[in-house]
Amino acid sequence: MNGALTLPIFSLLLCILRSYALPFPFPNGMIVTNRTTADELALLYFKSMLSEGSLVSWNASGSYCRWPGVVCGSHRHPKRIVGLRLHSHELSGRLSPSLGNLSYLQELNLGNNHLAGQIPPELGRLVRLQLLNLSENYLQGSIPVTLRRCTGLMTLDLSSNQLQGELGWLAILTSIEFLDLSQNRISGEIPSVLGNISKLWHLSLMDNKLSGTIPSSLGLMSILCWLNLGVNNLSGVIPTSIWNISSLALFSVKKNMPSGTIPPNAFNSLSHLEKIYMTLTSFMAVSQLQ
Repeated sequence: MNGALTLPIFSLLLCILRSYALPFPFPNGMIVTNRTTADELALLYFKSMLSEGSLVSWNASGSYCRWPGVVCGSHRHPKRIVGLRLHSHELSGRLSPSLGNLSYLQELNLGNNHLAGQIPPELGRLVRLQLLNLSENYLQGSIPVTLRRCTGLMTLDLSSNQLQGELGWLAILTSIEFLDLSQNRISGEIPSVLGNISKLWHLSLMDNKLSGTIPSSLGLMSILCWLNLGVNNLSGVIPTSIWNISSLALFSVKKNMPSGTIPPNAFNSLSHLEKIYMTLTSFMAVSQLQ
């Protein structure tokens, strides 16, 4: 009986000792103490997976709320991180799953860096997230479907990576206003349920491996301004409903394989249309309206 209790008691004592211990070394020379908050620790783990020399100003000499790119809340939660703005910071390395522990995060902007590897599925824990920008990196693998838990997302930009997967899970993100997944390796069909995202004004799926037809339900997006479906493997007739989106400023289906004809009155309702791109050898060449 006593022998059976030895290991749990020792583990408990070890945890107690660690909670009052002196600072211990952390990767990349960081120091962690018993005063380090969960949010700060998540940032340190994030930095530890980046290449040496990244974010050198992130150190223990000052409050992490003053580190470049870090935005903390105010009033009720002044020590909680609500934003991580590191766009174009020459970051290289991999994304740490610890970012999923920033439970108050509303904005994660890591676009235009040199990040590689996969998108951690732990990002799906960020239920307060409103903006996620990982564009212009070298990310690979499937887009984690756990992102469907981020139901408050309004901006999702994963463009210019090497991501794979399909798009069915996007239908749950009904708050999305800006969606750019262009220049990836996304396959499958465009799900018709995307038409239910009524707040969407920017939709770019250009330069992927999408197939099938253009869903007529996209015509339900009454405030859509930007619809770029070019450079895919789409086929079939352009739905009549598309020509009824009066808010459209850009429409592209170039370098696909559609068929049929454009109705003679197709542009009557498109009073805001500025650019249209089509490589449709059966009835129209590339054109641009200014």
